[in-house]
Amino acid sequence: MLTLPILLWLPGAALLRGLFGPHGPLRTDGPAWTFLAVAISVLLTGWLGFTLAQLGIFSPWLLALLEVLGAGVGLRMVAGRWVGLGPTVRIWLGDLGWTLADGLRIALGRSVRLRPDARNLRLETALLVGLLLLAAALFARPAEMVRGALDSGVYVNGGIALARSGALVQHDQLMRELSDLGPPPDYVPSEEANEFLQPQTLQRYSLDRLRMIGFYVLDKKTGQVLPQFYHLFFVWIGIGYGLFGIPGALLVTPLLALLAVAAVFFFARQMFTARVALVSLALLVLCPLQIWFARYPVSEIPTELLAFLFFYAFLRFSEETRRLGTLETAAQADDHPAGPTGDEWTATRRSAGLFAVLAAAALGEILLVRVDFPLYLLPLPFYLLWWRLSRTWRFEHTLFTAVFAAFAAQWALYFFFFSFAYTVDQYHNVILDQRRAWATRLPLIYLGVVVLFALDRRRDHWQPLVRATGAALARRRGWLLGALCAGVGAFLAYRYLWQPHILFSGETWAALRQGPVAFARWLEPYIGAPLPQVANTGKTNQPLATTSNSFVLVRLGWYLSPLGIALGTVGLLRGLWKRLNPATAYFFIVLGVVGLLFSGDTFTVPTYPYSLRRFLPVAIPGLLVLGAYALAWLGEKLRPRRLFQPAAWAVAAALIAFFVATGLLIISHTEDAGAVGQLTALAQRFPNPKKTVLLFSDGRDEPYIVATPLQYIFGFNVFSLNRDYGRLKGDVVQGAVMRWRRQGYTVYGLLGTNGGKLFMPDLALVPHSGAGGPEWIYSVSELEALTAQKPKNFSPSTLTWGLYDVVSRTQTLSPTLPLRVDIGGADYATLVAGWAGKERTLPTDPDTAQWRWAGHDALLRLPWPVAARQSGATLTLRLSAGPKERAVVLSKSATPAQQAASVTLPNGLRGLAAPAQVTVLVGDLPLRPLTQAIGAKAVPVSLLPGAGFTDVQFAVPPTAPTDPAGADYLLLHLSSPTWTPFAVGVSGDERALGVEVDSVELAAP
Repeated sequence: MLTLPILLWLPGAALLRGLFGPHGPLRTDGPAWTFLAVAISVLLTGWLGFTLAQLGIFSPWLLALLEVLGAGVGLRMVAGRWVGLGPTVRIWLGDLGWTLADGLRIALGRSVRLRPDARNLRLETALLVGLLLLAAALFARPAEMVRGALDSGVYVNGGIALARSGALVQHDQLMRELSDLGPPPDYVPSEEANEFLQPQTLQRYSLDRLRMIGFYVLDKKTGQVLPQFYHLFFVWIGIGYGLFGIPGALLVTPLLALLAVAAVFFFARQMFTARVALVSLALLVLCPLQIWFARYPVSEIPTELLAFLFFYAFLRFSEETRRLGTLETAAQADDHPAGPTGDEWTATRRSAGLFAVLAAAALGEILLVRVDFPLYLLPLPFYLLWWRLSRTWRFEHTLFTAVFAAFAAQWALYFFFFSFAYTVDQYHNVILDQRRAWATRLPLIYLGVVVLFALDRRRDHWQPLVRATGAALARRRGWLLGALCAGVGAFLAYRYLWQPHILFSGETWAALRQGPVAFARWLEPYIGAPLPQVANTGKTNQPLATTSNSFVLVRLGWYLSPLGIALGTVGLLRGLWKRLNPATAYFFIVLGVVGLLFSGDTFTVPTYPYSLRRFLPVAIPGLLVLGAYALAWLGEKLRPRRLFQPAAWAVAAALIAFFVATGLLIISHTEDAGAVGQLTALAQRFPNPKKTVLLFSDGRDEPYIVATPLQYIFGFNVFSLNRDYGRLKGDVVQGAVMRWRRQGYTVYGLLGTNGGKLFMPDLALVPHSGAGGPEWIYSVSELEALTAQKPKNFSPSTLTWGLYDVVSRTQTLSPTLPLRVDIGGADYATLVAGWAGKERTLPTDPDTAQWRWAGHDALLRLPWPVAARQSGATLTLRLSAGPKERAVVLSKSATPAQQAASVTLPNGLRGLAAPAQVTVLVGDLPLRPLTQAIGAKAVPVSLLPGAGFTDVQFAVPPTAPTDPAGADYLLLHLSSPTWTPFAVGVSGDERALGVEVDSVELAAP
């Protein structure tokens, strides 16, 4: 706790005190001074921590020590007092103390103010503090996203790994030792690396393999692993973990979100008024999307902070440089050939320099936090050209450019050594498109450079034309701004109203004729109801791509409300009309670029609210700020004020009420709550993490949910079997396991739903005998991920794992008959492929045991004792076809007999409840149920939906083919037709399900 003020306050406070004394920059009151101190400290801490991480010497304590030393040295340099060692230390500590005291006094309002009306300022400060406290309370329930296989989990695990190791690149010795001849197609299939690492095709990706999902194998020969993404956010997570452990790592996102909403407030206050800023802050703090992502660790939150810190600093930088120009003009008018002098000139120049550096640093750090940083740089070349060509370039512009160039140079080094693969992978198609068009693009680039050089050298020739053109445009400013506003308004109206075909369609008029209630129900997709599957465009019915990225603005309105979208649009048009100038144009351009790019496609998996994170850094806070500006215009400018002012407050209250009512779902929920405790309990089951290897066996992605935090948070050596059954080489896996055991490692197996694909010839898996038992369940609550409607439910996300000790087969007893496997119990080592997670029947069902769904083809490995190999065995399967709603949806060409036998399904369609035909094989040998007559040709078992579980017996001959992996085992194959509960309206379950299996038993014939 004592370190936090050093990282978040001291550097900025020391810099402000050293440059401006105890009162701060001109035109900066107490709240702004406090925000500047924090903003400077955050920028310095982030940059310095990022640099230390690149060098491999990252530590929060080293970072704090460097900042304390830097603040002290900076104050000494400003004061100019260098004496003996003892007096220097006393003076240095005294200056640090005075710096903190000055900052506290300014924060409390005891300093010179910009405005004489101190009472209004105190009220604004009190409201600001109150809203920030509300934001802190709403944000401070971070999602426990320590799981792997998600972007958020990669950020948390990578940040904690950075704090544990001190470097961005992780060194994995056991991965390095895996035998390897390279990725496909140049590898020998029996090499170890191909069993444990995920391959990537070099035709699409820059690196050929992943250690885990989200973690590149940077260099297999040296064992280097690098997390994906840009790593400035990792640094902040590492700081949180280094100071406070896992809770601190998770609370970093709410902390940065709190600073981000403060940055939005000060930008809005600088651009508009304090009242607009307070209303926009209230809207942003209560916005469900802001609350969700303030708890969810993705890099959009630090990007939001940096973006609005840049907009604020750039606005101040532009205003201060304009004042410097005014002072110079006044000095020339007063015949001062030496130029302006005095305290105001000096203070203004220092302020301009400060905000130039602050703006450049904020923009530069965006290069280090997100790969889509070009969106924020698009206006910059035009500003630089204008400053140069118009000859308005000043020292402050040089300072801005130099600082940003330093960050760009650091990004270039970072790109070369760290982020090359991730950056090139993200811009793969863009790079290819540009390279294909080189024949036209390259000459244009060369020609453009020549033209710009010529324009700069021949400025005197074209300047009169530019002045005349500028004067002509100025006279027509109203027409130009009107055309711009009309175009922006038409574009947003098209995207939000016309393109979705909800408001303007044939069904709309039909609903309107049915009455206001029917009309309101028809418009419910604008607030989160399911989008219509078919749109009537007036000519033909066209299917809507409700599962695609289309109609993103409608989905954004689920959280901002149609009223919020309307207010944001009105405020945007009003802002363009009244506040568009060189200082504010940067904000409007970036807002337009983001809105234009993402309004039709979010470039990600179209699940909500997750997909809307692309709008979070700029579009969502920008629209809410502009919506507050529209409310201010409505309440303060329109007449009569007695009518419009109450209307404005009523509209603001309605919007806040919508946010609160729809946000209660998110406010009361903690995503993945309990994950940290569950994973910690699992880690405590295995002593000595550094000498323990955890071997996961399941599907392709499921193991990484648990394996990633065990590796990068808890320090285990974790590997997951990459290949499916049939391609997995058990003897190769055994070779690696035996080597690890010889090196002194204890190896455990963690088997998931289809973990039985792991079979080692000479090693056996026996249930773990340690504390906690042989099973571990990972179960957390998550918000449902939907595409065609606003999610409103939570469901448990559950993974069950069997824990096994790896021992020699000579230490295990030979199996004997009878032999029973409880499917849904301790069955992990027997499930090979095609199985779903554990299920439990409803309490009303007489059979309440756990069971599993088998897929279309499910494989099960069973021991085949010596007695069975001599005289055969009887196989008993306890099976069910599932609920009575299982049915085949009838087509329009169904026969009358089928129509008569059909039933009405929950989705309103008609379906045929036909029996499920199950075929059972051992290897390639079909088994015939004992109930069938001898010599009958029919092999499948008929199961009637809704009939519950029933036992079906088969005769297995002693000559039955054994499992290719081992002669002591049978490979049982269940084949059945599948159904999908979602297709018939039973639930949202979209899995293809075969039959229910409760138990398998082998007994003497």
